[in-house]
Amino acid sequence: MKRTLPHLALTATAVTVLTLAGCGGGGSSSPTPATPAITLTGVAATGAAFTGAVVTVIDSRGQTVGTSQPVGDTGSYSITLSAGAVAPFVLVATRTDANGANETLVSVVPSASTTVANITPITTLIASRLSPTGNPAQLDDALAAGTVTITPQAVADTVSEVQDILAPLLTATGTDAVNPLTGSFSTDGTGYDRLLDSLSIT
Repeated sequence: MKRTLPHLALTATAVTVLTLAGCGGGGSSSPTPATPAITLTGVAATGAAFTGAVVTVIDSRGQTVGTSQPVGDTGSYSITLSAGAVAPFVLVATRTDANGANETLVSVVPSASTTVANITPITTLIASRLSPTGNPAQLDDALAAGTVTITPQAVADTVSEVQDILAPLLTATGTDAVNPLTGSFSTDGTGYDRLLDSLSIT
């Protein structure tokens, strides 16, 4: 018997590369580690790949520290951040639809040790619950202004809250164990991608 997933509408209210730079002089100084280069990867998708979107990364100082090439048919992206980028990071994927309207998805990376960040309607819901205004599009400004603290624990707690909200659909799609921010998935209509196809988050 084919199971039909319910359509769930939600309103949101609330690697590292290390190089050593030697010091000049008499050789008595210890080598000093250079600033690590951070590369972020993930999938931007709404069920279908978020094709054509450009992903921008804003760091905790409010500075843009990375921009992707347009997202392709698989939804995958990769961005090597500017030297000196300071975590946590807010990721914003933006594209223009066929009617000329802007579409935006948001995600978060709480620390420089995290290098995978998916960007989906569910990560946008997570961002909205972290944002002081409830608006995910304002999360980067709040981070730069110091009115929100995006810590690994705060993000983990918010992910847990969202997983509880989505529990029936997670069970139906067998995706209970998939972390919405860092879990691996493909835009092939199965598994987590099937879950995204079943959601309408505004």
